Amino acid sequence: MSPGLRLDLHVLDDEGRPGLVLGGPPPALAGPGRRTVPNGNGNGNGAARRPAAHPAAIRRPARLGPGEDWDAVVIGAGPAGSAVAAALARRGRLVTIVEPGSPRPPGDGGTLSPACLDAIEETGAGRAVRAAGFVPKTGATFLWGPSERPWSVRYGGADAPPAFHVDRTEFDRLMLRNALSWGAAARQGGRVEEVVLASGRASGVVVRVTGGGTENIAARWVIDASGPAAILARQQGVLRPAANGATAVWGCWTGAGRLLGPGDSDALYVGGPDTCLWCLPTAAAPDRVVVGIVVRDGGGVPVGPELEDWYDDAVARSAVLAKLLAGASRSGLARSAPVGGYAVARAAGPGWLLAGDAAGFVDPVLTPGLQLACQHGVLAARIIDAVLDGADEATALDLYDTVVRRQLDGFGAVAGNFWTAAAARDHGATTLPEVAAEAAGPDRADADRLVFLSILSGLPPSEVVHRLQIHVGSRTAAAALGGRPPMPGEQEGFAFLSRLHHDRRLVEARTSHGSPEAAGSLRLAPGTSVAPRAFVDPGGAGLTSRTVATNRFGDRFALTPQLEAALDTAASRLPYPAFVTAVGATGAPDTEVGPWLQLLADNALVEWDDPDGQVPSTDREVAGCVG
Repeated sequence: MSPGLRLDLHVLDDEGRPGLVLGGPPPALAGPGRRTVPNGNGNGNGAARRPAAHPAAIRRPARLGPGEDWDAVVIGAGPAGSAVAAALARRGRLVTIVEPGSPRPPGDGGTLSPACLDAIEETGAGRAVRAAGFVPKTGATFLWGPSERPWSVRYGGADAPPAFHVDRTEFDRLMLRNALSWGAAARQGGRVEEVVLASGRASGVVVRVTGGGTENIAARWVIDASGPAAILARQQGVLRPAANGATAVWGCWTGAGRLLGPGDSDALYVGGPDTCLWCLPTAAAPDRVVVGIVVRDGGGVPVGPELEDWYDDAVARSAVLAKLLAGASRSGLARSAPVGGYAVARAAGPGWLLAGDAAGFVDPVLTPGLQLACQHGVLAARIIDAVLDGADEATALDLYDTVVRRQLDGFGAVAGNFWTAAAARDHGATTLPEVAAEAAGPDRADADRLVFLSILSGLPPSEVVHRLQIHVGSRTAAAALGGRPPMPGEQEGFAFLSRLHHDRRLVEARTSHGSPEAAGSLRLAPGTSVAPRAFVDPGGAGLTSRTVATNRFGDRFALTPQLEAALDTAASRLPYPAFVTAVGATGAPDTEVGPWLQLLADNALVEWDDPDGQVPSTDREVAGCVG
């Protein structure tokens, strides 16, 4: 045996690279003044920023021949639909979009995060988006809970990747034009009534056309990007309705004053126990902003003409917004929509995928919608293109479903902490910005980011620092094995927050708490498997395949000799000494086997009878688990 061998566990990212190394000692704590804390503004995809992947060869699609089916039909021409159509068309696939043709009313705003812009690059629209004149987003300013003091967080320095506030009408048009320019077709003026299913597989759509007739569009794949209508999710019975009845009301204003905070283009949030108001700039001139309010339970929001007075009164009750909008005029009527979060039990199935809001919705205040729409779109295109080229469909769909639902689950946890902080009434609560800032220490150069992570994680700053140093250590160790290095920024921040939430889920799921040495036998945890799985090709060409270990949460682990030996032994339900022998044969010290088996149990890979003789349940379901 090699006494220097350290037993650990390699968690793989979506590209099959080491993403985290679990089981090693944490690194030394960074001293004050060092900028080591990522932004964590909730707009990340769980990986450090990297150059956007592009198809290895861009191919113009041929025209649809007589009697030929489309490779894909896309329901909806919003950002998700346009993104998947453009990415497929760039790969030479025959794709058509079905869009009812009713334009989005003016006045809606949205945010393009750096992660969103990475995805947009893969659609071919990156240059057009950067040249469109959208307002750069540099940070956010908050008035939070009972606090009366504004507090700001910056989204990086001069070398930070760009982020933008956008006018949704302009952005949606730009994305659709881009898809058409790459060869996608569009069927406007029709409404999809249902998805055609043949032996459980999607094979096209039925469109209600102008005049009342119907038209069948046959396709090898159907992508539902219909937004909250979620046509296919409802038809398949996989939609999980909102847990709350939140309602958003918003309007567009022209001639607004300067926003709070160091940056003229800050997003402004005014949070309270049951409401949150927001103000997003959508055009630099003539100072156009979108101002909205979310009511958590939706109660008391009127419909019809009374909505106008209700909205104006709600805005006027905020002293900050009233001052900001003094002299401004409202353009058009106020609008309202239900915005309670919802999810799906599955995001993909035979011949179909759900993208954007059709796959789930988290929260309107955190604004991840555009990012998820574009990311889902380009990933869906990779999945479909690879399967059409012969990749295994089942593992490809499993990858898509795992990625989509894991993202939504992570954002949902962050949104819950976000609202909990807004509802804090105790002036000493650790989630209040001024309290967290004092705890963080005034000498820290990254204090604003640390405070923001504290609010979004629900942990005091000292605990955030402790957890963060472990996370960075795990990511750094993974980088030494070929993974992408951790990089301060909003995407790494979300990776950290998402992992915190995931760790809590794993703790809730663990059933074995005693010592494995005292157990009669050890076994595989429910849902543990060793099998080929699909991964995103880092070069952008499509998908790759690799045999890995997987738990019921969808986590994927590198199949090291030590892990393979442990899982083989657990599959045979052997006692602890057999593990010492099997794992020891790979060169591992005997003294490390016990702690390492605890690590495997922490990650839902193995389990055992506790010393009191109770057998863990093998059919326990964990709320929110992915995969």
